[in-house]
Amino acid sequence: MKRVRNALCLILALVMLAGAAQFAARRAHAATYKAHGIDISAWQKNSVDWDQLKASGVEFIILRIGISGSKDSCFESFYTQAKARDINVGVYIYTYSNTVAGATADANNVLNWLNGRKLEYPVYYDMEDDKQKALTNAERTAMCEAFCSTVRNAGYLSGIYTGRSWIKNNAMLDYATLRQKYEIWMAIWHDHTEGNRDYSSECRMWQYGSKGPQQGINGNCDMDVCYFDYPTYVKTHGLNGYTSFYTDDLTFDSPDYEQLFGQTNNAAVYLTDSGLSILAATDTDPFFCLKNIGLSADTYKYFVFKAKTSYVGTGTQKVSFFLSAGAINYSTEQCRVDVDLPETGEYETIIVDLTGLSLWTGSINLIRIDPFNESGLLSPIGEGIVVRRLKLCRTMADAISATEDFKFDTPDYTAFLGGTRNATATLTDDGLSVRSTSTSDPYAVLNNIDLSADDYKYFVFTAKTSYVGEGAQTVSFFPTSGGTKYYTEQCRVDVSIPESGEYETVLVDLSALSMWSGAADTLRIDLFNNMIACPEGAGIDVRRIKFCRTLEEAESFIPEPEPEPEPEPSPSVLVGDANGDGAVTLKDVLALKRYLSSSGDAVKRNCDVNGDGAVTLIDIGALRKLVAG
Repeated sequence: MKRVRNALCLILALVMLAGAAQFAARRAHAATYKAHGIDISAWQKNSVDWDQLKASGVEFIILRIGISGSKDSCFESFYTQAKARDINVGVYIYTYSNTVAGATADANNVLNWLNGRKLEYPVYYDMEDDKQKALTNAERTAMCEAFCSTVRNAGYLSGIYTGRSWIKNNAMLDYATLRQKYEIWMAIWHDHTEGNRDYSSECRMWQYGSKGPQQGINGNCDMDVCYFDYPTYVKTHGLNGYTSFYTDDLTFDSPDYEQLFGQTNNAAVYLTDSGLSILAATDTDPFFCLKNIGLSADTYKYFVFKAKTSYVGTGTQKVSFFLSAGAINYSTEQCRVDVDLPETGEYETIIVDLTGLSLWTGSINLIRIDPFNESGLLSPIGEGIVVRRLKLCRTMADAISATEDFKFDTPDYTAFLGGTRNATATLTDDGLSVRSTSTSDPYAVLNNIDLSADDYKYFVFTAKTSYVGEGAQTVSFFPTSGGTKYYTEQCRVDVSIPESGEYETVLVDLSALSMWSGAADTLRIDLFNNMIACPEGAGIDVRRIKFCRTLEEAESFIPEPEPEPEPEPSPSVLVGDANGDGAVTLKDVLALKRYLSSSGDAVKRNCDVNGDGAVTLIDIGALRKLVAG
C-alpha cells in the first residue's frame, strides 16, 4: 500500500479507467454501520479533482502525513481541500524506524505536524517495512505501543495499519494485546473489491484494494471500508482536536449534561445557571453519580474541581469522590479522595490528585460525589454544593493551568516558567522568587497559561519586595494573548509593591488593553520598572496570581484592610488650670503671669480663659474672677 511505487505501477495507474462505481452504490451491501473512503499521499499529487471526489459520495480520506523524519509534501494542501468540502479526515505515517525511540520520534513528529488540527478518524502507524521484519514480535509490538500511547496521551485516537499476514495468529505483532487498546486498520486485497466480504470481526477498518477506480482520482488509489462511526465517537468524546461536554472539561453550563447523570441517593440534583446543584434530601448519606464519561483513567490522573458550599458559616465541608474505572466498582480505600470546601460560600478551585489510587485504571465509568461526608455526622437537609467545573487533566501542569489560580506551591509550576532576562526565576517556600542579576531591565515570563483572554479581564497579584526601605516599587506586566507580542501602550499595566517587605494583594485590570484577546499565552513580569537602574540581586516573591472573569470576583480576593486604630482620647480641658495640677486656684494666676513673661512659644490650651483664641493679660483678669467664684 504505502510502499514507493515503481515506474511500472505508475504507468499502469495512468491507463486505469477513471469512471467507476460511486460509493453510494457500494452501500447497498451494508447491513451494519459502514463508511467508504480512500487513502492518498503525495503519489496522487496531480491526480485529485476535489469537487468530483466530494460529489462521488466519498465519506472519509486517510492522508499520509509523512514518513519517518519527513512530512508528506501534499499533506497541507490535501487536508485543506478535504476540510473545505466537509470530508472526514484521518492520517497515517509510514515508518522506517526499528526502535522504540524511533517510534516515539515518529509520534512526536506527527503531533508537531498536526499542530492541534481536527481529525475525524484516527492517527495510524503504518508498520510493514522490511526493516522491521528482522525484529522480534515483542520489539515490533513495543514500537506500536510507544507510538500509539504517545499519540493517545496527546488526545488523539491512535491505531496501527498493517497487512493481515502480520497480525493473523499474532505472526508479526501481538495483535491480541494491541487490539484491546488501539484501533486496527487491516489490509487484505483479494480481488480488489469489497464484494460481500466482511472483516469487522478482525478490524474496525479494512483496506480492500489498491487500484480504485474512484471518481475524482485520475489513476489508482487505495480503497477502504470502515465498520465504526469514528466521527461521532471522536466528537462526543472530545478527541482529535475536538471539544464537547463529554471531554475532559465538564463546565455544567448546558442541559446536555443531563446525559451524564447517574445514580442519586438521598439528594436533589439539577442544573442551574450557577452550575450543578447537589443538595441533601435527607440527613443520611446523600450522593450523586456522573456516568458514561468515556475517557481513559490511565491518561487522566488529575482533575480540577470548582465548587462552593451552600452551607455557610459552619466551617469547611468535606466532599468525597468515589471513582470507578474499568469494570471495577468504587471502594473506600482504593478509589476515594476527599476535598474541603471553605465556609465562605465562595467558589473554590481545588486540584484532586488521583495518581495514588490503585483502582483508577481503564475506562472512566463513574464519578460519585458525596457532600457532607464527615464521619458520624448528619447532612443538613436542603444544603449541599454547587459544582461549576470538573475538569479531568492528563498532567499536573494541565490541572494547574485550568485552575485560573497560580499559587506557586508545587514544583509542577516549573512548567510555566518561561524565559528570563537579567533575572532568575525559581520556586521557593515563599513562592515564585524573581531576582535581578543585572541593573538593566530584569524580567521573567510565565508561559503556557492556556486561558481565554476574552473571559479573564482581571487578576489579583500577591507579592512582596525584597528591596525594603526604598519606597514602593513599580512592577509592570506585559500580557501576551492570541500569539500577539506585548507592546508598551496596548498591553502594559503597572502595580506598586510597598516597601514594607510584607505580602500585598493588588488587583490588576486588563479590560482596557486592546491586545488582550484570544488565547492567554504568556505574562511577562518586569521588576522595578520605575527605576533607571534597578538594584542587582533584589526582586519580588510572588505567592499568587489568580485570573478572574469579573471585577467583583477579583475584588473578593482582596483582603479587607486592617481597621484604623481608635485615636487616643484627648485629655479633658480644665479652663484656667495653667499649672496643670487639676484644680483652678491662685497658684494658676501666678503660673499664668510667669508664662506671659516667658519667651516660650508653646501655648497651654487651658490658659485661654476668656476663649478669644489668644492668651493675654485679659485672661489674668478672667482667671482672677474664676478663682474668686
